[in-house]
Amino acid sequence: MKRLLKGIAIAITSVIVLLVLAAVGLWIWAGTQSSLDWTLERIARSQSIKAEGVEGSLRTGLKAKHIQWEKEGLKVEAFDADLAWQPLAIARATVKLDRLHAARLRIEDTRPPKPKEIPTNLTLPMRVEVDDVRVAQLQWVTPQQQVEVTDVAGDYTFNALSHKAKLASAKWMGGSFSGEGSLNAGGTMAIDAKLQGEIATAVPGSQKSAPLAFTVTASGKLPEIQVRAQARGTPDSPTAGAVVDATARVMPFQDQPVPEVDASRSEACFASQMS
Repeated sequence: MKRLLKGIAIAITSVIVLLVLAAVGLWIWAGTQSSLDWTLERIARSQSIKAEGVEGSLRTGLKAKHIQWEKEGLKVEAFDADLAWQPLAIARATVKLDRLHAARLRIEDTRPPKPKEIPTNLTLPMRVEVDDVRVAQLQWVTPQQQVEVTDVAGDYTFNALSHKAKLASAKWMGGSFSGEGSLNAGGTMAIDAKLQGEIATAVPGSQKSAPLAFTVTASGKLPEIQVRAQARGTPDSPTAGAVVDATARVMPFQDQPVPEVDASRSEACFASQMS
């Protein structure tokens, strides 16, 4: 009996040692370039993905000159991408990205229009934490239009109940923007968001422009959102005295997405000349 127990103890110890050695070996391999190459090769077998100039490892992240993913008319390209993640976070059912940077991110959508349907569930299979998002140039391209936003920075989280995003900065059409918002992933699909910034406004009778500060808030449930926009002219500029205070009822999934607008408390007042 003692020999049997001793044999079982030795067998269990041997298995534990082998598992530890395997785990150590896997961890060491995950820190090599070959681990990243192997992973990308496996992903490419089921997804239309291309990668050029890739350096890094499965354990820490990657840098790539160009990454492209495409499916059913939707193409996403990242140039000079830099991603850093924490693979052990998966043990707590979380995708954790410490850094997500790109010199240029281009999204091209040529998919045919689909009927508007109000989503009832926006949950993800795992929690997501993206601490540092920076995109120098973001391009959104469709057959009808092309939008370009620069100097985008922020972060994003999904805590299994709601999506939360923070926009630290962005520049578009000569304006600067920042804000934050949250959206419930299910249930009431409640939304709460705020956007503020400054835009350049044309001065009547002049080819010049002047700054106008604004704040936009949105709240309600996803099928029907109450929006309020407030804008004020900048002191000592041609927009001094300009006031905009408007509200709107927005129903984004209806044929008429903005059925009601009230701008009765708005007033435009511009100086005749730029100082």
